[in-house]
Amino acid sequence: MTAYPGLEPGEKGVNIRLFKTEAEALLSHLRGVEALLMTKFAKDVEFLRRYLVVFEEYGNTALFFGGRSAVENGMMENIKREIFRKNLRSRQEFDAYGETVMHSLFDMSHALRETVFKIFDAYRETLQTIQQGEKAAASSRVVPAIGKEVREGLQALVPKNFLEVYSLGRLAHLPRYLEALRIRLERGKVDPEKDRKKAEQVRPFVEALERIQEDIEADAPKEKRNAIDEYRWMIEEFRVSLFAPELKTAYPISPKRLALKLKGICDLGLFTGAKK
Repeated sequence: MTAYPGLEPGEKGVNIRLFKTEAEALLSHLRGVEALLMTKFAKDVEFLRRYLVVFEEYGNTALFFGGRSAVENGMMENIKREIFRKNLRSRQEFDAYGETVMHSLFDMSHALRETVFKIFDAYRETLQTIQQGEKAAASSRVVPAIGKEVREGLQALVPKNFLEVYSLGRLAHLPRYLEALRIRLERGKVDPEKDRKKAEQVRPFVEALERIQEDIEADAPKEKRNAIDEYRWMIEEFRVSLFAPELKTAYPISPKRLALKLKGICDLGLFTGAKK
């Protein structure tokens, strides 16, 4: 029989044991390495808990995400996942990585906290713009439709568990995407027809993404999930280029690039439901 070794966090320390599958072993091993690093840097982690706080001025916005305590715990878990959950396989690797932790631990924690505050600012401003638009356009059918679409985009971009599902690298882009939503709504109120034409350019790619997400298996390989994730964020960049080009995109984007990415997903056998 074949078995796979890995660390396993326990009540009194960390064990080493065998697992039936490689995936199960890796998942446990990452948690085991995390437990070892958390012990090694216990004092620093405790300092981080006091540093990663949500300021009182952001208390109301934090309520959308479970409250200040939930957001603070989310930031801490995000840091643990980014820095401590590593696939280290020897004492030498562990010691060498440990020497780099102190620098990255505080730099990343500071960047995370500041990024979360920027997300909160952009989220609050976008939500206020939506609410103001809904009140001012009660007699219009077109503008509320734009507001509904923007609200759905807001909720999709920043779900309640956003700190759990996004890495720091991804979080850094969210304020720009949220600002693009706000700008779209402001301009859509002035020229709904122009907004509709821009939205039509995005719709085929969004519909393809929805079909992909419906077809994806629960145990889909990492390659498949990564390809779909890249395609999803390419769509967000395309929205920025259409609705708020002054914010600039993270990289060149166009319908042709999106179509090529979708074709690549189909060619790899990652998705068979796309319209050609």
